[in-house]
Amino acid sequence: MALTTADTELMEFHFHGFLRALRRYRAYVIAGWAITLGGAFGFAGAIHGVDRGDLFIVGLPVVTMAAGILIVHLSIVFLETYVSTPFPVPDPVNIDESIREPIAACKAIMVDVAGGGWKEAFDAVRKLEAMDLSGAGGK
Repeated sequence: MALTTADTELMEFHFHGFLRALRRYRAYVIAGWAITLGGAFGFAGAIHGVDRGDLFIVGLPVVTMAAGILIVHLSIVFLETYVSTPFPVPDPVNIDESIREPIAACKAIMVDVAGGGWKEAFDAVRKLEAMDLSGAGGK
């Protein structure tokens, strides 16, 4: 049985879109913490500027740390928004047999990610990449 447009949209949202959102989350979290760490090192090195009264040298690393934390926060918000977006799922009887199980597995992973933290999100990437979607609209 060929996949219908509705089946393809289900796979796009539940698998492909979710995997892209998780990868984006992972990249932004790592980048955000790297920026924060760079700011912390800059702050540690610039703390000597306080003795000279140069607050700009101290303030710049603080702003950098705040920017890194903001990037991490935004990535969390975007991922939470994705997993909490209701997507209408038709009756399982009307879904192509080849995608029933992957859709159910993706929904279970979304629940784990929504209720968990960074570890669950990072593990979800591995779980989704390990899923065999041959014949189920896999890209």
